[in-house]
Amino acid sequence: ACFSPLSDASSFVVLYIATSVYFSGVM
Repeated sequence: ACFSPLSDASSFVVLYIATSVYFSGVM
């Protein structure tokens, strides 16, 4: 995640999607 701001932002988006999928699975 230290290559460029773009990869840092994409890693944040992936983390957000993983969290949303996790909560949708828990509900």
